[in-house]
Amino acid sequence: TSHSKIVMGKQSKREKFMSKCTENIRLDNEVYDFIDFVNDVGEESITDYLVWQWRKLNKKFNYLSVDKHTRHFENKVSGADFELELWILTKRNNFSFVFQAKKIIPDYNAYCSKLNYKNGTSRQLDVLINYAKLKNKLPFYLLYSPADSGTQTKCPQNNILKSALFMTDAYSVDSLTLNFKGKRLSKNRILNETNPFHCLFCCPLIDSSFLTYFNNYFPSLAENHSFDNTE
Repeated sequence: TSHSKIVMGKQSKREKFMSKCTENIRLDNEVYDFIDFVNDVGEESITDYLVWQWRKLNKKFNYLSVDKHTRHFENKVSGADFELELWILTKRNNFSFVFQAKKIIPDYNAYCSKLNYKNGTSRQLDVLINYAKLKNKLPFYLLYSPADSGTQTKCPQNNILKSALFMTDAYSVDSLTLNFKGKRLSKNRILNETNPFHCLFCCPLIDSSFLTYFNNYFPSLAENHSFDNTE
């Protein structure tokens, strides 16, 4: 009898995890439609929409905390549009992220400069990384970029044709822009370095741990960033 209770408990956790997966895929598809119907929508408007939707989802699942940064704080302190703290499966397992958001839609659009944006003498990317290290958070870029038939991400198992939310770590962005300095960098080449954001809630690797997922898909994080006290 006690064994049955344990199995039921695990199934309940798994079901809750999959519900978060389903809800975040739905949100990803909604952002895809949002950008499709309002192609000139700005990065800040998409971020505002996401923050609103995540806060609504949190009332249902109680699994995240999200705070949007002011423009002044982003430029001078964090290099990030927002911070996101996630609890996966249990409240003892959590990771804190800082995200810089970038809208990437045309096949080519001076993306090296866009991702290497400078505010004065400081690169936004460096500000993001330094803030993440100071606050023991994980520095990521969230790309608002509707997938097309040529889009391939790190994980080949994703059904991404209605996805528009992709994430990659800041260190991968740094390497990519360095390698393509003076060259044309395409939207889909950037997305090659990403996975859909909803994979944080759907990938089977996260059943093992967040660290397993990150080490598999974003190894630059482990090489450059300490995971102490993040799980």
